[in-house]
Amino acid sequence: MRKDMFFKLCTRLRNADLLRDTIHVSVEEQVAMFLHTVGHNLRNCVIGFYFK
Repeated sequence: MRKDMFFKLCTRLRNADLLRDTIHVSVEEQVAMFLHTVGHNLRNCVIGFYFK
């Protein structure tokens, strides 16, 4: 995915109030974790290892 499309997706999700930054995780990190999970068919425990 191109960087500009990734940030446009994050901006749309944030503006539509579908995702919000939390104390620990930004919207960009949330989207990256989701895309990585779906794209590689991984489980949450594996994602926790990559995104510490």
